[in-house]
Amino acid sequence: MDFKPYIIIQIIFLAFVLAFIIHEIRITGASSSKERKLAVYTLLILFIGILLRSINLSYPHGVFVDEAMGAYDSWSLANYGVDSNLASYPVYLKSWGTGQSALYAYLALPFIKLFGLNVEAYRLPMSFISCLALIVLYKTLKKSQQSGSLVFCITAFLAINPWHIIKSRFAVDCNICPDLVLIGICLIILSLYTQHRKTGLTVAGFSLLALSAYGYGVSWMVLPFIFIWGFLYLYRKKYLSFKQEIIAASISFLILLPLILFAFTLFFKLEQFTIGPVTITQLSDGRHNDTTLFGSGHFIQQFLLYLKYAYKVVVLGVDNLNVSSLPVSGIFYNIISLPFLILGIYKGYKEKSVVNDIFLIWLISCLPMLLIVEPTINHWNLLWFPVIYFTGYGIFKFIEIGQTNLLIIGSIYSISFLLFLRNYFDREVYKPFNSYTFEKEIKFTKDHHFNKIFYPKDFTHSYTLFYTPVSPYIFARTFVSDGRMLSTGLSYDNISFGLPDIQPISKTAYVISNQQLPSIDLNLFRIQKGEYYSVLWND
Repeated sequence: MDFKPYIIIQIIFLAFVLAFIIHEIRITGASSSKERKLAVYTLLILFIGILLRSINLSYPHGVFVDEAMGAYDSWSLANYGVDSNLASYPVYLKSWGTGQSALYAYLALPFIKLFGLNVEAYRLPMSFISCLALIVLYKTLKKSQQSGSLVFCITAFLAINPWHIIKSRFAVDCNICPDLVLIGICLIILSLYTQHRKTGLTVAGFSLLALSAYGYGVSWMVLPFIFIWGFLYLYRKKYLSFKQEIIAASISFLILLPLILFAFTLFFKLEQFTIGPVTITQLSDGRHNDTTLFGSGHFIQQFLLYLKYAYKVVVLGVDNLNVSSLPVSGIFYNIISLPFLILGIYKGYKEKSVVNDIFLIWLISCLPMLLIVEPTINHWNLLWFPVIYFTGYGIFKFIEIGQTNLLIIGSIYSISFLLFLRNYFDREVYKPFNSYTFEKEIKFTKDHHFNKIFYPKDFTHSYTLFYTPVSPYIFARTFVSDGRMLSTGLSYDNISFGLPDIQPISKTAYVISNQQLPSIDLNLFRIQKGEYYSVLWND
């Protein structure tokens, strides 16, 4: 792995993490030997979890199609102040026509401005925020006076969680939302265990919940219930005053106002408009018809299909996309963990505590999403943190029964974790993206100033924009769509998708699969041969 400038930022971040861990170890100095040892083990596995979410962000190799489009929009905003559709600082990216959440593109903007348009720079904020979520959950559990064993079980289970590790290294727009919700929930819990910063932490927590709505459209089915039930619970239990709740609700509403205007514009099919530099976007179409139970018009068939998908996601931990999980390991080592999840929910409900209650509110708030939204790991991503919490809680309760259980559970999860790492970091097993097969060939065309470049029909314009970006003004002016709802390009600038008859034309390049080479007279061309694809051209 070559040294790249972004690694300097990571080194600084890891230095702060180490300083935090050393501080945590020092403040356990007065504890008993057993508690101190447990605290050290907890912090050790926390640090391992952070390393797994940070090191070599070029892996997994290649880039996902939505990652590429989001990164190009972020680059356009960083350098031109508009996205690929020439909207200035949009509330929601129009992207493919049906939209992408804009929040992650803005979070990545300073890193792309600093380090250029590359996969590591774009994945950097996802890595940082995922690590921060792990640290904040640990600190919240500890501050809320949970037992050392419970802090260890939940922190360790998140640290080794397959879904969260994969998500931390995969910068698709929706993946930022769960971490922001978790951090927001944790800040609200922390506010209940302090007096001098109570209002500030409460406002910060609810503000993050509001901000997370910009991270994923599906969250709109979950967050209103978290807000309503959360406010009611905290007021009835006298954890927050009416004044504190009004302040938090008012600031949250102000944060949400542009998004509310966007939703109003979208669903009532109004014209796109701007407020100062901010664009309230209108989309070509919404994606809710493709991703919800009521979209197909065949309710019973769709419901039965969703039940089948839900079984795969919840029990087996896989979906039809094969991007956000691996077989066997699943989302949270599903087959092994389901009994502990059930035990954890039962015990969490029976043994009342503010932390359990708030995570139960989060879990129950996911019910509308579970009933309506197509079951995939990404679509249901707001479910997994409460699932992780209650699974860790169930493991803790199981271990409480006897020390023998600790040895059994520790062995099972250690083996499962090592098996997951082996499979995840083996590119022959886990290769969710195929753009690494043609990345070098796309970049090669950039340096040769061709008049015309032809790519295979199955290439997507987001890949060429990511590896060889052009001004969004050029892209928007020259883009020719295929006319579908989820719009992909037929051409833009000097690039066309779909190979014609391959003829030796001056300054014209063809990027083709190596399987096609035997059918072409290569004596007529210059050739840059890659492992999977090649570039043919004439000067």
